[in-house]
Amino acid sequence: MKNKSRRNFNKLLVKSVALVPAASLLSQNSYADDVVMIDTETGMGKQLNYVEVTPEAGKNCEGCVLYTAQEGKDYGACTILPGSFVKANGWCSAYAPKPS
Repeated sequence: MKNKSRRNFNKLLVKSVALVPAASLLSQNSYADDVVMIDTETGMGKQLNYVEVTPEAGKNCEGCVLYTAQEGKDYGACTILPGSFVKANGWCSAYAPKPS
């Protein structure tokens, strides 16, 4: 009888351990609105002269080949600035217009 109880415990333990990574993935998705915008005062934001509002009409992140829009948001990802988001109406010195 003890062996059966130990087997059940071990099965439960294995299932519990398998659920821990899945739970952490779910909790990360629940914080999807916690967005890290690029810092204009330090690091790559400063080096690329990034501004949140373009100084030149028609030249903005939204029209750049490096920009990937976030559905329904006024910001997106930039391939040069991984881990941060930029404003769609922003601009930096790496601006490269999308082909027509």
